[in-house]
Amino acid sequence: MPLYLIQLQKEDALTIWLIENHDKHAVTYFQSPYDLETLQAYYSRYTFPYVEMEAKGYEDETPRGIFGFYDPKVLPDFIQSLYTREKKDAFFAGIAVCFSPDVEAIDTCYAYYLKKAGVAYRTLDMNQNNRPLDVTTLQEETLPYLSSEEVPTLDAKQIEIFERLSHERFVREVVEDLHTQDLLKENIEISLPKALHIANYGQTLGIDSEANIVRFIQLGLSLPEPIEHYQKHKEFIALSKEDGQSKKRELLQTLLEGLHIKEVA
Repeated sequence: MPLYLIQLQKEDALTIWLIENHDKHAVTYFQSPYDLETLQAYYSRYTFPYVEMEAKGYEDETPRGIFGFYDPKVLPDFIQSLYTREKKDAFFAGIAVCFSPDVEAIDTCYAYYLKKAGVAYRTLDMNQNNRPLDVTTLQEETLPYLSSEEVPTLDAKQIEIFERLSHERFVREVVEDLHTQDLLKENIEISLPKALHIANYGQTLGIDSEANIVRFIQLGLSLPEPIEHYQKHKEFIALSKEDGQSKKRELLQTLLEGLHIKEVA
């Protein structure tokens, strides 16, 4: 997953097309005092960082993994996962301000920048004349030289924060889709806290694919009682404790079929 950087000119046809383009997964933008070659070398390290695999249940030494931090769906969660000042300083060392389009709201863009108190952001309406961002005052002095020798590390705590934020964002999108598409019956409460509870509980049962989490959320919201109250669920819990993990997938299939979900991916 290589990092591709291009320099945009204000009135260039490509710049205009990108800003007007509604495919919000295509690109993020940033302003920087550095040249492209320097930025390419520095930020390419973030696409191939060290990952503490013990955070994922492995005991092997820390390997390097592929990470598309620049994806508009990933960047906001990644920035929020920078939980130390050192991590924030390292990422924003070459950036005065970065702009991440909202992947759901067509005309919304977020501007992230570093201040002494930490990372701040502004929400920009692309249809309005927003107050200009004075990028010269947004950040403390940039580094005179960007070293591309040290490879960033996604440690256990950062991975936990990032995955939690990504999971919450995913469930929030599911809830928004349920509201806009009227996928559930009338008079059914569709709330983010309730959907998060259902999704988190589904994960403890081994439901981990996005498609089945969506189905599980829909099911949980549509049932008059919590899933935990149903006999099929109680049978599943009892059998899974008796038979261990070897029967887990088979039992899970039975549970989901009993709760009117056809398949497990």
